[in-house]
Amino acid sequence: MLVWSVCLIAAVIGGIWAGGRSDFALAHNQRRASNERGRLWPGLEWPDLWVAGLFAIFVAFYVAVIFYKEDFAYYDDDQLTDFSVRGVAFAPPIWPSQGRFFPLAFQEFNLLRFVTRSPAGYHFLAITQLAMVLALLFLVLRDFGLRYRLLLMGAAMLAPGFCIAFSGLIYPERNILFFLAILIVCAAGYDKAKNRGYLIGCLIATQFLLYYKETTVVLIAVFALSYASLHFRSNKARARFSWAGFVSENLLSIGMVVLSAVYSVLFRIVLPALGTFSYVSQHQETFASVLRSYLVIDWVAWILLAIFLFRIARSFLMGLELDPLWDSLAAGASAYFLAILALRLISGYYLAPVDLIGLLYLARLSLHWVKAEPGKLHRVAIGLALALIMLHDAAYSSFRTIERKGIISAKSQLAVFLRHYAQTENASRIELFVPYSNAYHLMILEAYLKYKGFDVVSPARGNRSGPEVVLESPALFAGNKCIDYREYSCVHADQAGPGALVVLMPDDNIAMSCVDDLENHEMLLFRVAAPVPRVTGSSWFRLLYAISPQFAATGAPGHWLQLHVFRNAA
Repeated sequence: MLVWSVCLIAAVIGGIWAGGRSDFALAHNQRRASNERGRLWPGLEWPDLWVAGLFAIFVAFYVAVIFYKEDFAYYDDDQLTDFSVRGVAFAPPIWPSQGRFFPLAFQEFNLLRFVTRSPAGYHFLAITQLAMVLALLFLVLRDFGLRYRLLLMGAAMLAPGFCIAFSGLIYPERNILFFLAILIVCAAGYDKAKNRGYLIGCLIATQFLLYYKETTVVLIAVFALSYASLHFRSNKARARFSWAGFVSENLLSIGMVVLSAVYSVLFRIVLPALGTFSYVSQHQETFASVLRSYLVIDWVAWILLAIFLFRIARSFLMGLELDPLWDSLAAGASAYFLAILALRLISGYYLAPVDLIGLLYLARLSLHWVKAEPGKLHRVAIGLALALIMLHDAAYSSFRTIERKGIISAKSQLAVFLRHYAQTENASRIELFVPYSNAYHLMILEAYLKYKGFDVVSPARGNRSGPEVVLESPALFAGNKCIDYREYSCVHADQAGPGALVVLMPDDNIAMSCVDDLENHEMLLFRVAAPVPRVTGSSWFRLLYAISPQFAATGAPGHWLQLHVFRNAA
């Protein structure tokens, strides 16, 4: 953190020293003065007001869904309940044994714990960042009319990666999107007017971005190198190239490359054994499954890659002039996408920065296309493509949101039931036999029950006021630990003991036939129904399982988002 802070201060001082104004400022001011469509107030029409009203309703609904039934019960929320919620600082995530180096992740909660420790309070931070991102996007899209600006902002919010990042708390992509939006605004301003304020803003955003996720260095470095290369090509073609002028025009690229190099050196120092990336190896899928998954859940990334490569080919073959800023951003996003494909990692939120850049890039190309070749057919084609992307993204984001809320709601109701059960049965000890959950899910369940005040039997259980709970499973546990890297206790049991509660969790991969079999032999005490109609596996809604973190490969099971609690009568 000391090295990171020194680099940040050095970047700011360097920007102040090297930055300044140039003749680009005059062109920037002239462009802003002539760009009537970039302002909010002139030429407003009734469609603009209608769209603004609908967008306000959509944002209000979006925020309400984020707060709805929220609790610290989802995957990886133990990194909150075991640390900042308890008043303990979460150490910067530098995990050499797993090959991870993203030290800024979760650090905002170390500060937020001094203000609030409630789920609503934590999510208020995400909502604040969301509002700021929307304001920044509004500035980036100043070349568009109001209705189109709001439409594109809504499309960005519907993207699965964007929705997942802001609806959850443990995703570094939320901060990546926040600082990426700052970087784009400042880079666009610096591209037009070489102003030191924009330069400093870009360097600060870069220094934050690099330390939220390892693959971000690919986006930053490729963007910076592409930006410098396109300026070099443009100046050389105009026969007025000089190295002094090149350095002066590319202070931004140079600063970003230096910061990326510092990150890479730190990464290499912290992780000296480059072959030990256990996190990647444990989560890798086959290349075919990675391609298939992203072809299904993320259209924008593929469209961006295809159009960017087409423009590169036209540039070399036909002399097409590329945009130094936006084509460089597209280059960085495409490289980021290819890096994720090369690592063979699948997740619905990994491509969030690619989707944001892709949407803005494709929107600007569409605007230029319409201006160059005005005609109703072009507008209809662009409108139809945007509508299809928005419908596609809305479907997958809805599926992921419903699944998340269903799991959280079921666990919350389970905690209420267990407390009521302990009171009515006067039970000081409750055995929970969870036969179908894996070790990680058992650890997450135990972390949530501890957060709710249950005295879960654990090597580091601390002081709890609730009844004692024992988690049992047919799985084998080394040293009675659910996960070897965390102090959570799980007990091996081949079957439920007399009087034990058999729990079928909402994210267990089981068929309803297993539930029916238990109902014939055990006493059903509690059940949580799925928040969607119980339908067959061929339902169109269940076909959206590709976005699910658990059932992307297998499809949603029959017991999806349901919870059953039985009491063993034996």
